[in-house]
Amino acid sequence: MFENEYSLNKINELAVKYRSASPFEKKNIQYQVCDMLTKMYLDNPRRKDEFNNDDFLNVIADKIYGLDNKKGISILDKFQEGENFVAYMNTAIKRSFSNQRKRSNFERPASDDENDVKGYSDIEIKAELTDEAKSVLIKILPLMAEFGKHLTKKQNNSDRQLYTQLFFTEHVTEFCKIFYEEDKSSAVREELMNKETLIFKSISLEFLDYIMEELCRCIREVSESEYKQNKFFGIKQNPENRISPEFKANVYKSFLTAEKNKSVTEQAIHYQREAYKNLIRKICL
Repeated sequence: MFENEYSLNKINELAVKYRSASPFEKKNIQYQVCDMLTKMYLDNPRRKDEFNNDDFLNVIADKIYGLDNKKGISILDKFQEGENFVAYMNTAIKRSFSNQRKRSNFERPASDDENDVKGYSDIEIKAELTDEAKSVLIKILPLMAEFGKHLTKKQNNSDRQLYTQLFFTEHVTEFCKIFYEEDKSSAVREELMNKETLIFKSISLEFLDYIMEELCRCIREVSESEYKQNKFFGIKQNPENRISPEFKANVYKSFLTAEKNKSVTEQAIHYQREAYKNLIRKICL
């Protein structure tokens, strides 16, 4: 994302120093980091072509000064020593723009060709965001209790049950991160909170613990915790970046090997994911 090696190293040094700095020093470090990131962005022609300047610079400032956090917590407060802060910031910025695009997709009416559910990471909702998203959420939440009704006896086996729970867990974390930061009156946020007990009975806590940086036992904790880095799952491309839905097959292969002593292929993960998406289609009809 950024190419000036000296500035990269300086920013990372400041991010590490921030953890033990006094409140006054922290304000100064925030200013320095924000200023350096901004200058590096403006010197990068590829980045300027990719996003609107003002939007991108606003995201940098919001995250450094904690303006996008209800508690005013800076991204520097969440950064852990030993990580690469610039890579960490890069992932957070991409997630921010990704969530903006998703919200935009939810808000625009779908065309006739978009009426079907394409997959749980890009569900297109045709009407008003809160009412329609809540409707989808209500249908999906009872999945683990009722998904067998939508499968033949042959399909409803132990493997399908396991994968359904894992993909459902990924799906729930995405809902939490997209919708929890909405206005407190949001119908979807309300639905997440009202169904919190059901959600945590339905998901795989073992998988949740495997993919999240912090222990999460409520909707708020899922929404605020970071996903783990690519390198934790053996993903060599951009190892310092954090995973994000739709998870790569390596995430599931790593979990199944480490926690279930089960070796699977990427093709098997793809097959089971498609089966899960078909199940979601049936439930959402």
